[in-house]
Amino acid sequence: MTHSESNDSKETILITGASGFVGSWLTELLHLAGHESVRAGIRGWANAARLGRTSADIVFCDVMKPDQIDTAVAGATHVIHCAIGPRDVIVDGTRNMLEASVKYGVQRFVHVSTTEVYGDVPGEIDESHEHQRGANDYGDAKIDAEKIVWDYIEKGKLPLSIVRPPIVYGPFSEHWVTRMADRLLSGNWKMYEGVGDGQCNLIYVTDLIQGIMLALRHPAAIGQDFILNGPEVVTWNEYFRGLNEALGLPPLEVASSGSTRGRAAVVAPVRAAAKVAISYFEDPIMKVYQRNRHARSAMKWVEKKLKTTANFEDLERYNRQNIFLDDKAHRLLGYDPQFGVERGIEMCAAWLQHLGVAPLR
Repeated sequence: MTHSESNDSKETILITGASGFVGSWLTELLHLAGHESVRAGIRGWANAARLGRTSADIVFCDVMKPDQIDTAVAGATHVIHCAIGPRDVIVDGTRNMLEASVKYGVQRFVHVSTTEVYGDVPGEIDESHEHQRGANDYGDAKIDAEKIVWDYIEKGKLPLSIVRPPIVYGPFSEHWVTRMADRLLSGNWKMYEGVGDGQCNLIYVTDLIQGIMLALRHPAAIGQDFILNGPEVVTWNEYFRGLNEALGLPPLEVASSGSTRGRAAVVAPVRAAAKVAISYFEDPIMKVYQRNRHARSAMKWVEKKLKTTANFEDLERYNRQNIFLDDKAHRLLGYDPQFGVERGIEMCAAWLQHLGVAPLR
């Protein structure tokens, strides 16, 4: 069924990557807001348990499978494209979603990108700054995906908007909350003198969703790109200390730049060797892991050390000196983030304590 054959008065929002961190929050908040027709596009059921609590229509929408895309997009009036993955998913998957959205007459399309497209350029960054390749593969893939989006914008094929968040955090964030809490709880994590003083651009997940929904509905958003950030920028060390305190843990020790880089240098070859070993010998390693408790204990100890010791990639990120400005979103869309870092951290800590990951205070 094409959009022209559907009921124009009824709005149907399709969310790709709906089982991911941002996609799940979008689905849940639209459900709680009483939105009647939300389609949660997923690749498989493995991570979709949270979506089952909502009234969303859960549909298969692997962005690399045209038949699934057609079924998911047909009848949708709005698309929020959150799906991420390897390079082909980010680039070709975006093209596939745009083609289907034109085919079925989608009214508005929001492409969720990232500030990683700006690379590691120091200073204040706004939408006028050129994209910079080479910071990481994810940012490079998003640059190429955005080129496809801009082609559609310039040719007037579809009412499109792009949003670029920096680090999105909040309850259910595996990377920036759960994994960071594990590092803090391990006792191995530190305050990194001269290394962790880079700018930590954090946006609480519900503030990002506010910006996405403004981009989806506001007339001024069509054909525009927007950086979305939180109301304040702190250093990484301040984030570590704030989450550590909110979890009720002992104060973090301060590690010098030299000792930090020394530890990163020690674990680097171990990390690389572990990756090679797993890629070539995963089956025999797992057999040893399952049958020998001493080997299992040793492997767990090594794994914990690797996960809770800052590596060179971490140190590069924690030393970045860029601040992402969202003035355009404030001016054109009325974007108004509500969660400062202290409040956001409190929400994350309360969630972790509810899960039993951190001790109750």
